Amino acid sequence: MSDQHRADMMGCAGDVGVLTPSLDRLAADGVRFSRVSCQGPLCMPARASFMTERYVRDHGVYTNWAEIAPDSPTYVWALREAGYHTTLLDDRAEFLKRERFPEAQIELLVADDWSSAVRAAVGNGRGVSVAVVTRGHNEDEQCMHVAVHANPDYVGLIGSKRRTSIVIDRLREAGMPDEQLSKIHAPIGLDIGAVSPEEVALAILAEIITERRGGTGAPLSSRRRKS
Repeated sequence: MSDQHRADMMGCAGDVGVLTPSLDRLAADGVRFSRVSCQGPLCMPARASFMTERYVRDHGVYTNWAEIAPDSPTYVWALREAGYHTTLLDDRAEFLKRERFPEAQIELLVADDWSSAVRAAVGNGRGVSVAVVTRGHNEDEQCMHVAVHANPDYVGLIGSKRRTSIVIDRLREAGMPDEQLSKIHAPIGLDIGAVSPEEVALAILAEIITERRGGTGAPLSSRRRKS
């Protein structure tokens, strides 16, 4: 994987000054998307875009040490409004300040290590829904490994199709059976054409409720059209 690498700086993209034999081989044997963009070349700005569904210029997280503004809506807000007891985990205490999340329904847990923290938060998995987004593939993998084994009511991974596929492939290589991998919702959420942060949160919450209540996610009006 090439990190923070401009898409046009590859031999397969026509750049003759950069030697990228491995990337060129991957492009030749696979599919190269030439019109895809990422909201930020750094981890945290990109993750903040996932959580808020805003451009970096709008959410203001320009570095890996910056924080999402306390008044910036994320899917966590929607879970709280829907009556869920929400627990937020992070290994950086500065990102879990109570002034950023003043609501009593949101529990803040600083993770000394991801595996132990997720295990403590998820418990036996009954009545629990898990949504994972961290600053890197390794952290994603640690969280997902524990979460999936706990067999929660719902487990989803936030990220692009490519990013989530990398994590799932790593879990498979580590020996996780396909039966468990098939329970992972990745990328997370229902396809409702969400654009705004509130809409993205709704898409995630809708999928969680669908799993919890045994719904199909299909339009209710489809029943009328079939009759």
